[in-house]
Amino acid sequence: MRPGWAGRVPLCLIGLGAVSVHCSPIDDVVFSAGAGSAGGATSVASGSVSGADTGSSSPSAGAAASGSAAGSMTGGPSGDASGAATGSASTSGGPSGSGISAAICPVSCTTAIGCPAQSCYVASANPVPPSGFLGIPDNKLLPQYAIDGKLTTRYSTGKHAVGTEWFRVDLCRTVSVDGISLNDTVDPTNVAASYNVQVSVDGTTWTQVAASATTAPANLTVTFPPVLARFVRVNQTGAIPMNDWWSIDEFSVTCGGPSSSGRDAGGD
Repeated sequence: MRPGWAGRVPLCLIGLGAVSVHCSPIDDVVFSAGAGSAGGATSVASGSVSGADTGSSSPSAGAAASGSAAGSMTGGPSGDASGAATGSASTSGGPSGSGISAAICPVSCTTAIGCPAQSCYVASANPVPPSGFLGIPDNKLLPQYAIDGKLTTRYSTGKHAVGTEWFRVDLCRTVSVDGISLNDTVDPTNVAASYNVQVSVDGTTWTQVAASATTAPANLTVTFPPVLARFVRVNQTGAIPMNDWWSIDEFSVTCGGPSSSGRDAGGD
C-alpha cells in the first residue's frame, strides 16, 4: 500500500498452530513506508506515538506498533517556558542522566562582558509542577519566577521535598563564578534542609563547590573560590520537615576572578 494510505482493512490473528485465521475490521490504520527496526515498513496505529513526543515527560496515549523504528519515545521535560530539563550527570551527589536542553540565549547575553545579568539566566528545576497546579498561579510555581527580580514570585516544588530536588541556571556563557544567593525571606519555612552547590561548563560534568548538612537560612549566601562555569545548580539534599515544599523566592549568581573584572552579582 502507498505511504499515508488510510482506510478500513482487516486485522488477522493467526494462532501458533495455524489451524485457523480470524479477521476483524479495524478503521484508520495508517501505513508508512519508513524503515522499521529490521528495515521493513513501519506501521503505527491511530492514536499511537511515532517518533519523539515533545513537551511531556512521557509519551502520548498509545504505543508504537510492533516492528516500528526505534524512534525516541521520550519527550522533553514538562512545565515551563524557560526550557526546564530533567536530570544531569553529576560527579558528586547530584541528579543523574543527561538533560540539558538547548537554551535560547540572546546574542547580547552570549557576547556581553562581566557577570551575566539575571535576565540572561535560563532556569530549570526538578520537580516542576504543571501549570495551574492546585489552582496556584504559575508565578508561585515555575522556575523562571525565581530569577525575575521579584521576591513576591517564586519557584516551588509542588510536593514534599525529600532530598532529590534541584534548581539550575544556564548563564548563557562561561564566566568565573564565586558564589550564589538564594532568598527565601517571603517563604522562610520552605528552605533547604541541606544542600550542595555544583557548577559545570557543559551541563554534563559537574563539580561540587560548596555543601552544607544543616538547614539553610532564609537569606542564603554561599561563596567559593572562583571557578569557570556556565551552569550553576543547587541540590536540595535533605527531607524538609512538616511536609513543606522547597521554594526559591529569588536566585542569583555572583562572579569573581580576572575574567569577571572583580566580584559582581548577576542582577539587572
